[in-house]
Amino acid sequence: MSHRINLTKKDASTLDQIFDPESTPSPAINISSDAPDDPHIKDSQLLEELKKREKDAIVLLEKNVSSELGGKARVDPSIYKQVLDELSELISEEPSYASVRNNRAQLLRLQHGDHVLVIAWSPTAAGKEKQQASIAETILTDLDTALDLLTPTSSTVSLSRSQARTLAQAHTQRAALLYTASKDAASHDMMKRQWRPVGNKFEGWTADRFEEAASRDFFLGGLYGNELSKAMAVHTNPHAKLCGAIIQEALRKEYAPGLA
Repeated sequence: MSHRINLTKKDASTLDQIFDPESTPSPAINISSDAPDDPHIKDSQLLEELKKREKDAIVLLEKNVSSELGGKARVDPSIYKQVLDELSELISEEPSYASVRNNRAQLLRLQHGDHVLVIAWSPTAAGKEKQQASIAETILTDLDTALDLLTPTSSTVSLSRSQARTLAQAHTQRAALLYTASKDAASHDMMKRQWRPVGNKFEGWTADRFEEAASRDFFLGGLYGNELSKAMAVHTNPHAKLCGAIIQEALRKEYAPGLA
Protein backbone atom coordinates (compact mmCIF):
# COMPACT_ATOMS: atom_id res chain seq x y z
CA MET A 1 0.00 0.00 0.00
CA SER A 2 1.52 3.35 -1.02
CA HIS A 3 1.11 6.60 0.83
CA ARG A 4 1.68 10.05 -0.59
CA ILE A 5 3.47 12.39 1.80
CA ASN A 6 2.53 16.02 1.33
CA LEU A 7 5.33 18.45 2.13
CA THR A 8 5.03 22.19 2.28
CA LYS A 9 6.81 24.21 -0.43
CA LYS A 10 9.38 25.30 2.15
CA ASP A 11 10.04 21.71 3.26
CA ALA A 12 10.34 20.52 -0.34
CA SER A 13 12.75 23.35 -1.11
CA THR A 14 14.85 22.47 1.92
CA LEU A 15 15.09 18.83 0.87
CA ASP A 16 15.97 19.87 -2.69
CA GLN A 17 18.84 21.97 -1.34
CA ILE A 18 20.14 19.05 0.70
CA PHE A 19 19.90 16.32 -1.92
CA ASP A 20 20.34 18.44 -5.06
CA PRO A 21 22.46 21.46 -4.06
CA GLU A 22 22.91 22.53 -7.67
CA SER A 23 19.19 23.27 -7.80
CA THR A 24 19.71 26.10 -5.32
CA PRO A 25 20.23 29.46 -7.04
CA SER A 26 23.67 30.94 -6.29
CA PRO A 27 25.07 34.38 -6.87
CA ALA A 28 26.89 34.57 -10.20
CA ILE A 29 30.67 34.85 -10.20
CA ASN A 30 31.95 36.78 -13.20
CA ILE A 31 35.32 35.46 -14.36
CA SER A 32 36.96 37.56 -17.03
CA SER A 33 40.31 37.37 -18.78
CA ASP A 34 40.28 41.17 -18.80
CA ALA A 35 40.15 41.44 -15.00
CA PRO A 36 43.48 42.28 -13.33
CA ASP A 37 45.29 39.45 -11.56
CA ASP A 38 45.39 41.61 -8.44
CA PRO A 39 42.99 44.57 -8.06
CA HIS A 40 45.32 46.46 -5.70
CA ILE A 41 48.73 46.12 -7.36
CA LYS A 42 48.64 48.07 -10.59
CA ASP A 43 52.37 47.88 -11.35
CA SER A 44 52.65 44.73 -13.49
CA GLN A 45 56.41 44.50 -13.01
CA LEU A 46 56.06 44.65 -9.22
CA LEU A 47 53.29 42.04 -9.30
CA GLU A 48 55.42 39.65 -11.36
CA GLU A 49 58.30 40.11 -8.92
CA LEU A 50 56.03 39.37 -5.95
CA LYS A 51 54.63 36.29 -7.70
CA LYS A 52 58.11 34.97 -8.44
CA ARG A 53 59.35 35.38 -4.88
CA GLU A 54 56.17 33.82 -3.54
CA LYS A 55 56.40 30.89 -5.96
CA ASP A 56 60.09 30.32 -5.19
CA ALA A 57 59.29 30.11 -1.47
CA ILE A 58 56.44 27.65 -2.08
CA VAL A 59 58.57 25.48 -4.38
CA LEU A 60 61.30 25.36 -1.72
CA LEU A 61 58.71 24.22 0.81
CA GLU A 62 57.20 21.59 -1.50
CA LYS A 63 60.64 20.13 -2.23
CA ASN A 64 61.28 19.65 1.48
CA VAL A 65 57.94 18.31 2.72
CA SER A 66 57.91 14.70 3.88
CA SER A 67 55.13 12.56 5.30
CA GLU A 68 55.17 11.08 8.76
CA LEU A 69 53.36 7.91 9.81
CA GLY A 70 49.67 8.68 9.58
CA GLY A 71 50.07 11.02 6.63
CA LYS A 72 50.94 14.16 8.57
CA ALA A 73 53.24 16.49 6.63
CA ARG A 74 56.62 17.32 8.13
CA VAL A 75 58.94 20.15 7.17
CA ASP A 76 62.52 20.64 8.28
CA PRO A 77 62.43 23.45 10.90
CA SER A 78 65.11 25.49 9.15
CA ILE A 79 63.25 25.31 5.80
CA TYR A 80 59.96 26.15 7.49
CA LYS A 81 61.51 29.23 9.09
CA GLN A 82 63.13 30.30 5.82
CA VAL A 83 59.83 30.07 3.93
CA LEU A 84 57.86 31.72 6.73
CA ASP A 85 60.35 34.59 6.89
CA GLU A 86 60.17 35.13 3.13
CA LEU A 87 56.36 35.16 3.06
CA SER A 88 56.27 37.48 6.08
CA GLU A 89 58.75 39.82 4.39
CA LEU A 90 56.57 39.93 1.28
CA ILE A 91 53.57 40.86 3.44
CA SER A 92 55.56 43.62 5.15
CA GLU A 93 56.68 45.00 1.80
CA GLU A 94 53.26 44.75 0.11
CA PRO A 95 50.43 44.39 2.68
CA SER A 96 47.77 44.50 -0.04
CA TYR A 97 49.09 41.37 -1.83
CA ALA A 98 46.34 38.91 -0.87
CA SER A 99 47.81 35.72 -2.35
CA VAL A 100 50.83 35.68 -0.05
CA ARG A 101 48.60 36.10 3.00
CA ASN A 102 46.59 33.06 1.92
CA ASN A 103 49.80 31.07 1.49
CA ARG A 104 51.27 32.12 4.85
CA ALA A 105 48.04 30.98 6.52
CA GLN A 106 48.41 27.64 4.75
CA LEU A 107 52.02 27.33 5.89
CA LEU A 108 51.04 27.99 9.51
CA ARG A 109 48.26 25.41 9.28
CA LEU A 110 50.74 22.92 7.86
CA GLN A 111 52.99 23.44 10.87
CA HIS A 112 50.43 23.80 13.67
CA GLY A 113 47.35 21.97 12.38
CA ASP A 114 43.73 23.11 12.56
CA HIS A 115 43.05 22.50 16.26
CA VAL A 116 43.89 26.08 17.21
CA LEU A 117 40.57 27.85 17.87
CA VAL A 118 39.38 25.83 20.88
CA ILE A 119 41.26 24.75 24.00
CA ALA A 120 40.34 22.51 26.92
CA TRP A 121 40.33 24.78 29.95
CA SER A 122 42.44 24.08 33.01
CA PRO A 123 44.28 26.25 35.57
CA THR A 124 47.58 25.33 33.92
CA ALA A 125 46.46 26.02 30.33
CA ALA A 126 47.12 29.78 30.34
CA GLY A 127 50.60 29.55 28.79
CA LYS A 128 49.48 27.16 26.06
CA GLU A 129 46.40 29.27 25.34
CA LYS A 130 48.49 32.42 24.89
CA GLN A 131 50.76 30.71 22.35
CA GLN A 132 47.81 29.08 20.58
CA ALA A 133 45.95 32.40 20.47
CA SER A 134 48.93 34.06 18.77
CA ILE A 135 49.04 31.37 16.07
CA ALA A 136 45.27 31.46 15.55
CA GLU A 137 45.22 35.25 15.34
CA THR A 138 47.94 35.33 12.68
CA ILE A 139 46.20 32.69 10.55
CA LEU A 140 42.77 34.30 10.83
CA THR A 141 44.11 37.81 10.24
CA ASP A 142 45.84 36.62 7.06
CA LEU A 143 42.69 34.89 5.79
CA ASP A 144 40.34 37.71 6.80
CA THR A 145 42.59 40.29 5.14
CA ALA A 146 42.99 38.25 1.95
CA LEU A 147 39.21 37.92 1.70
CA ASP A 148 38.63 41.62 2.42
CA LEU A 149 41.13 42.55 -0.29
CA LEU A 150 39.71 40.32 -3.03
CA THR A 151 35.97 39.93 -2.36
CA PRO A 152 34.10 41.84 -5.09
CA THR A 153 31.97 44.76 -3.92
CA SER A 154 29.05 43.65 -6.12
CA SER A 155 28.00 40.78 -8.38
CA THR A 156 28.77 42.89 -11.44
CA VAL A 157 32.49 43.13 -10.64
CA SER A 158 34.59 40.76 -12.75
CA LEU A 159 37.29 38.57 -11.22
CA SER A 160 40.42 37.06 -12.70
CA ARG A 161 40.90 33.32 -12.34
CA SER A 162 43.74 33.90 -9.89
CA GLN A 163 41.50 36.12 -7.73
CA ALA A 164 38.74 33.49 -7.69
CA ARG A 165 41.26 30.77 -6.87
CA THR A 166 42.67 32.72 -3.91
CA LEU A 167 39.16 33.52 -2.65
CA ALA A 168 38.20 29.84 -2.90
CA GLN A 169 41.31 28.76 -1.01
CA ALA A 170 40.99 31.40 1.72
CA HIS A 171 37.32 30.62 2.37
CA THR A 172 38.08 26.89 2.41
CA GLN A 173 40.99 27.34 4.82
CA ARG A 174 38.92 29.43 7.23
CA ALA A 175 36.08 26.93 6.95
CA ALA A 176 38.44 24.09 7.85
CA LEU A 177 39.53 25.91 11.01
CA LEU A 178 35.95 26.69 12.04
CA TYR A 179 34.74 23.16 11.27
CA THR A 180 37.57 21.63 13.30
CA ALA A 181 36.71 23.98 16.16
CA SER A 182 33.08 22.83 16.01
CA LYS A 183 34.17 19.20 16.28
CA ASP A 184 36.64 19.94 19.09
CA ALA A 185 33.97 21.84 21.02
CA ALA A 186 31.39 19.08 20.49
CA SER A 187 33.89 16.48 21.69
CA HIS A 188 34.61 18.48 24.86
CA ASP A 189 30.86 18.86 25.45
CA MET A 190 30.31 15.12 25.05
CA MET A 191 33.13 14.32 27.49
CA LYS A 192 31.85 16.95 29.96
CA ARG A 193 35.16 18.82 29.73
CA GLN A 194 35.40 22.56 30.19
CA TRP A 195 36.61 24.36 27.08
CA ARG A 196 36.80 27.85 25.69
CA PRO A 197 37.48 29.52 22.35
CA VAL A 198 40.99 30.87 22.00
CA GLY A 199 41.24 34.68 22.15
CA ASN A 200 38.31 37.09 22.20
CA LYS A 201 36.96 36.85 18.66
CA PHE A 202 34.84 33.77 19.35
CA GLU A 203 33.90 34.52 22.95
CA GLY A 204 30.63 32.79 23.80
CA TRP A 205 30.54 30.66 20.65
CA THR A 206 29.10 27.15 20.77
CA ALA A 207 29.92 24.07 18.70
CA ASP A 208 26.84 24.73 16.56
CA ARG A 209 27.83 28.33 15.92
CA PHE A 210 31.30 27.28 14.78
CA GLU A 211 29.73 24.77 12.38
CA GLU A 212 27.27 27.33 11.00
CA ALA A 213 30.14 29.75 10.31
CA ALA A 214 32.12 26.93 8.69
CA SER A 215 29.14 26.09 6.49
CA ARG A 216 28.97 29.67 5.21
CA ASP A 217 32.67 29.66 4.34
CA PHE A 218 32.42 26.24 2.69
CA PHE A 219 29.52 27.58 0.60
CA LEU A 220 31.56 30.59 -0.52
CA GLY A 221 34.64 28.47 -1.15
CA GLY A 222 32.52 26.25 -3.39
CA LEU A 223 31.00 29.27 -5.08
CA TYR A 224 34.48 30.41 -6.11
CA GLY A 225 35.35 26.95 -7.42
CA ASN A 226 36.73 24.72 -4.66
CA GLU A 227 35.26 21.22 -5.07
CA LEU A 228 35.95 20.12 -1.49
CA SER A 229 34.10 23.17 -0.22
CA LYS A 230 31.12 22.38 -2.44
CA ALA A 231 30.82 18.93 -0.89
CA MET A 232 31.36 20.18 2.67
CA ALA A 233 28.82 22.97 2.23
CA VAL A 234 26.15 20.32 1.69
CA HIS A 235 27.44 18.20 4.58
CA THR A 236 27.42 21.12 7.04
CA ASN A 237 24.29 22.87 5.72
CA PRO A 238 22.16 23.81 8.76
CA HIS A 239 19.08 22.78 6.76
CA ALA A 240 20.39 19.21 6.75
CA LYS A 241 19.94 19.10 10.51
CA LEU A 242 16.24 19.68 9.91
CA CYS A 243 15.98 16.92 7.32
CA GLY A 244 15.22 14.11 9.75
CA ALA A 245 12.72 16.23 11.66
CA ILE A 246 10.89 17.24 8.45
CA ILE A 247 10.56 13.66 7.25
CA GLN A 248 9.60 12.33 10.67
CA GLU A 249 6.92 14.98 11.07
CA ALA A 250 5.52 14.28 7.58
CA LEU A 251 5.42 10.55 8.30
CA ARG A 252 3.80 11.12 11.68
CA LYS A 253 1.03 13.20 10.12
CA GLU A 254 0.54 10.69 7.30
CA TYR A 255 0.49 7.49 9.32
CA ALA A 256 -0.98 8.82 12.56
CA PRO A 257 -3.30 11.67 11.54
CA GLY A 258 -5.20 11.41 14.78
CA LEU A 259 -2.08 12.56 16.63
CA ALA A 260 -1.60 15.66 14.49
